[in-house]
Amino acid sequence: MTGHLDMGDGSQRSAFAGLAPVSPSYATMQIIDGFDWSECLEGIDAGEWYLVAFRSVLLPEAVDDVLLWEQDDLALAEASRAPGFVHYFQGSVDERRRCLSFCIWQSRDEAQAASGLPAHQAAIALAGGMYESYVLEYHTLRKRPGSDAFELESLGSRTVH
Repeated sequence: MTGHLDMGDGSQRSAFAGLAPVSPSYATMQIIDGFDWSECLEGIDAGEWYLVAFRSVLLPEAVDDVLLWEQDDLALAEASRAPGFVHYFQGSVDERRRCLSFCIWQSRDEAQAASGLPAHQAAIALAGGMYESYVLEYHTLRKRPGSDAFELESLGSRTVH
């Protein structure tokens, strides 16, 4: 899997920066339906990326846990310096403590390598005590040459309770 055929990392990051939810209930929607992918269309002609989504339900006592949000910020800062990083969407917790966040990478290999970095491992170590449950979803995000839409192909998921 490779990133955009004609643009570098900075341009990809710029193109995906306009991505935003289309509904307050985006955390329970399919990713392809819950976001305004059309905001990215002008900056991207074609490409293929790897998308990792994190759908979670926080424990009631974890909603305002400063350590959780600080660790998330550290993991994001670390990932944003890693090879292949394209975009991160940090979701908000809804009234039922649900949240959806996701990261877009140029390739699966680069995403997997970044998941082994220290701040990411520290965030994983916190997960057991912070979430009622969470699901990791793995997808290929694709935009074909000349197409007016993005496609999302599921590569599977892993649920943790």
